[in-house]
Amino acid sequence: MAPKADWAKHGEMSRICLDLLRRASGPISGRDIAIAFMTARGMDTDDAKMVRLIAKRTACCMRGLRDRELAASEDGPGQPLVWRVAES
Repeated sequence: MAPKADWAKHGEMSRICLDLLRRASGPISGRDIAIAFMTARGMDTDDAKMVRLIAKRTACCMRGLRDRELAASEDGPGQPLVWRVAES
């Protein structure tokens, strides 16, 4: 199953992810970022296949933010990576 064609416009995922990181009280997991993105877009967070798909797309987005030095990743407890806003 693929998300609707209008699930995110160009740059929208990056903006939502970065905003979420800025509002977070600490590092946040990629899956939590994906769930928050889906909630913000009104998507069904109970659809396990969709959550996995959006988590993959979110991971790609987060790596792009890290490459642009806007986000930073670190090893998390029981998680492959947790994310935070990069320090300026």
